[in-house]
Amino acid sequence: LTHESEVDLIRIFQMRDDYERYVGKDHAWTGAVWMPGRRELVLTQEMNKEEMLRMIRHESFHQYLSHAYCMLAAAPWMNEGHACLFENARVDAKGHVTLDEDPARSQLLLANIEQAVALLPKLIRADYGEFYDDDALARSLNYATAWGLAYYLQKGAPLERNTPFKTVLPDFAASLAETRSYRSATDAAFSDVDMAVFQENFREFWLKRRASAMQYDPLDK
Repeated sequence: LTHESEVDLIRIFQMRDDYERYVGKDHAWTGAVWMPGRRELVLTQEMNKEEMLRMIRHESFHQYLSHAYCMLAAAPWMNEGHACLFENARVDAKGHVTLDEDPARSQLLLANIEQAVALLPKLIRADYGEFYDDDALARSLNYATAWGLAYYLQKGAPLERNTPFKTVLPDFAASLAETRSYRSATDAAFSDVDMAVFQENFREFWLKRRASAMQYDPLDK
């Protein structure tokens, strides 16, 4: 972590065309984006209040992770998966944060569960160009699977017997700090993981063991 002072901006465009010109063609399909090089969270007003708040929570997690990792790029599966996880966060009157399921993404994930399970090895090692697939349907499944992976690692895997995958996330963070490469960090995080077992546990969790995870709060641990 750095102790340097940082000032980040939120830039909101009223018109979609202005937003697209500013973020560039690679991000023109988005509704909001965290731009670490500019230290700006950029979004367009052309969405309702609820959707705008969801997008702000999503992009703010990217912003948080950038600073937490000293501006090192995290792997897409980790970065986008957890941003999707935290965009569904609820904060009660006492400041307690709850991480709920995403209704739309859980529905998409379950409707395509076998495809998502088969996708996991490729998704985990995807770079950003591969993750942000030009095909909108494929990109949606990438997001849903990454969200499902983050949800599983945070709320499902800790409840499994002997917690076989408990070190995936801390190993990723430790390796990223050492290697400064999200590819190397991903390799380290999954080096001791039997991918076939991981895929089966992921499938079983989403088909049979979601109920207990809904009551589990990783932020209390």
